[in-house]
Amino acid sequence: MLAGLLQLGALACHRSTSTGTDAGAASLTALPAAPAVDVIVLRDADAYSVAVARGASPCILYPDALYDATMCPVEARPLDSPPPGPSRSRLVALGLVRFVDKNTPQTPQIGQLTVSLNGMDHPHQPTQEVAQAFASGMVDSFTRSVPGAMIGAGGPSVRLMTTDGGLGVARISYDATRISGDTTRMEHSVSFTVWSTDGTYTFSLTARQQYAEVMDALAAQMAASLHVAHPAPT
Repeated sequence: MLAGLLQLGALACHRSTSTGTDAGAASLTALPAAPAVDVIVLRDADAYSVAVARGASPCILYPDALYDATMCPVEARPLDSPPPGPSRSRLVALGLVRFVDKNTPQTPQIGQLTVSLNGMDHPHQPTQEVAQAFASGMVDSFTRSVPGAMIGAGGPSVRLMTTDGGLGVARISYDATRISGDTTRMEHSVSFTVWSTDGTYTFSLTARQQYAEVMDALAAQMAASLHVAHPAPT
């Protein structure tokens, strides 16, 4: 599965070595059509949906109605209510994805999957500057909530894109370092945000930094399936 995801990443969404804003951000980049694979669909009623391939072994912990023990590590347990968060933010889904590292095939690697809605007054489709400001707020919130966390040089990378169906999305990625005692952990996070009349819907994937290409590829595959009932006006 790792090799398949890496191939998808090479086709769908290259990881930029530039900082701040991805190369080519001035023009919209089109995501490929969603591949025909077996998926689990995460929904916010009829307002929003995104699909994650079953091949990524998605373990959905919230909402608990989507929990499937056969897809989850033995220690994982469903959540009957979302963890506390900012007043205007609402958790739509929380879970894990699993994949195989060819160097350690006996030990599946784990990434975190989060889907959330951030309420906004009078939202509009973003310009590059608006998307960059949104991404800066995202990483500021992360560093405030995680003691010892530091964002990589240059801050988040932002690219405005469109799905095959014409839906505008913002791809946001960054690398972070978490320091806890004598332990240092490098992480990579990639998100896709859409602006709706209710606010911004964001799904994020986070894993160890060495698996950035896998997360980027899976995120691009998921982004191709995005649906919003009422996109924000331009």
